[in-house]
Amino acid sequence: EALNERLKNKWCRHIDMFNAYGPTENTVCSSKMKLTFSKCVCIGKPVVNSQCYVAQNKFICSSIDIAGELWISGVGLASGYHNRVELSIEKFIQSKFGRIYKTGDLVKWNDDGNLEFLGRIDNQVKVRGYRIELGEIESRLNQFSNNSIVLKHENNLIGYVIGEDIDVEKVLSKLKEQL
Repeated sequence: EALNERLKNKWCRHIDMFNAYGPTENTVCSSKMKLTFSKCVCIGKPVVNSQCYVAQNKFICSSIDIAGELWISGVGLASGYHNRVELSIEKFIQSKFGRIYKTGDLVKWNDDGNLEFLGRIDNQVKVRGYRIELGEIESRLNQFSNNSIVLKHENNLIGYVIGEDIDVEKVLSKLKEQL
């Protein structure tokens, strides 16, 4: 889960607090940093045997304050997704730097050499540790109305369906069945 500023500032005054970032596709941890009381919630610098890159339009850039997708490589990188060849080809690429995983996370380099997490480049969210595609839930809601949207609020998902004569119990029952 992304660490929010309020929680960080509540605890980092009292204890040594570290923010460790790492997608499942790259073992446990790809970057880390000791947090201080400040505005920024950073994910830090790459750990040993891990490399982090900021990419824009398939090109790796190293400029400060330029946002792009976080790409990761290193010895802990998975070889791909089990029985998901197409997704593996999309997310794991070969480059002059070796095999790289495209995380889908939006980051930028700060002037102190730390990566700052800015959000996602897609509609994927994490709720209680689970990755969820909001579009998948919206497509299920669109069975009942073409006007639906799903949003993340704190650690919950909220779905809105706009239309006439919508049976809320039927919608909830179908969602439980399909998701």
